[in-house]
Amino acid sequence: MGFSLLGLITLSYALLLAGAELIVRRDRLQRHERLVMATADSIAMTIAHEESEGPIDDQVFLRVLNDFTAKRVLVWLSRPDQAPLFPTADSAKNFFDQKGLLTAAGVDAFGMQKPRAFSYGSDVFYTCSMPLPNNQGVLRFLEDVGVNPAKRRENILLLLAAWLLLVLSVFALIQWIMTYSLKPLSRLEEAMDEIALRPSGKVADHQIDTVGQPSELQPIIHSYNDLSIRLQEAWMQQQLFVRSISHELSTPLALIRSSARLLNRRLHGLSEQDRELITSTEKEALSSERLVRMLTDLARSETGNLLLSFSLVHPYRLVQGLIVESKALPWGDRLRYENVAQSGQIENCQVRVDEDRLRQCLHNLIENAAKYSPEDQPITLSLLRDSGFVLINVSDHGPGIPPSEREAIFKPFYRTAQTNAIKAGSGVGLALVAKIVKMMGGEISVVDQESPGTTMQLKFPETNSDN
Repeated sequence: MGFSLLGLITLSYALLLAGAELIVRRDRLQRHERLVMATADSIAMTIAHEESEGPIDDQVFLRVLNDFTAKRVLVWLSRPDQAPLFPTADSAKNFFDQKGLLTAAGVDAFGMQKPRAFSYGSDVFYTCSMPLPNNQGVLRFLEDVGVNPAKRRENILLLLAAWLLLVLSVFALIQWIMTYSLKPLSRLEEAMDEIALRPSGKVADHQIDTVGQPSELQPIIHSYNDLSIRLQEAWMQQQLFVRSISHELSTPLALIRSSARLLNRRLHGLSEQDRELITSTEKEALSSERLVRMLTDLARSETGNLLLSFSLVHPYRLVQGLIVESKALPWGDRLRYENVAQSGQIENCQVRVDEDRLRQCLHNLIENAAKYSPEDQPITLSLLRDSGFVLINVSDHGPGIPPSEREAIFKPFYRTAQTNAIKAGSGVGLALVAKIVKMMGGEISVVDQESPGTTMQLKFPETNSDN
């Protein structure tokens, strides 16, 4: 931005100089024309006075021409039927000493000439003509302006160079002043960024010191410190609430689920409707237990208290084991493993992750796929290697996720309109998966697929056993 402004100012100054040069040229030409008209009037009056005293001959014209010729202005008389009459005064010699000057001025031309400028040697000359009354001839004027075009161009370039140097110096000075003046603000920004990278519940542990800070920044620092304290208090209250909810709900939910299972096993002679009610109660209790666990894990991940146990894991073996373990689940028979061209290479790949947490993430993704896709459609798992990364894909045939919402779905409690219309949910599962995957050094994203549906992709750096 600064250099663009500098270039614009320099260009404007160059255009200003060029415009000023054109104006000066036009003004000089106009002054030459006024000089010619005034001199011609004076010569005409002098000749008229001489005519009143007697006949006019060449000597009279010569005397008049000598009187009006100056060191920088040559006046001569051009007559169509006679040779031009030039003054003999010493002031005219410098014009005659320059061979070819009179030819360049159009000494042999007849008739009137409009004011014009021309260069000869290193100087600029103006020439013009005015008629004498009574067909006595045409007065020709040649003025030495004394302006060297090369010197003038050199001066313009020097002015431009000086201007550019001045602007660069001022620009550098302003840049230094602004950098020096904003250094406290930059330090404040770095401190705020460092605080922003801390876990959510620890933002107020180290506040920004106001000592040594400019007085203009101290109110901002005080406000930021107060805000960080309020944020930490809010997060602590949130954590306390989540822990309380987890503690208060986990035991009753487990009791409800166990009781429902026990009733389902021991009671005989129940109607089909009553048995479905008990089974539904058990399922809802189990679902609520899982939701409580996910909320607890999500809250812990926000504060950095979710502990992970890293080890070398074979994704292929984990996926195959997950398929076997899921056979007993309602959606277990829909789960498929897709062999791709790289299957032979993927079987021995390893990643450094928390195996239980990775299994939890995949379980959540598979459960989501089962929830939002038709019951007669398969859920596909596949593995790929790509440029040092291992990719784990979970694909379904559900309604899909619009591109505009593919980042928002990983925010806590966010649900798309399409999925909300199909089946109610908490909006916690994907947020928790995204948090855990990030903590394990991986990435999660929604990738395009040819058929309708959604493909969730987990991406982890491939790790050798030596690392």
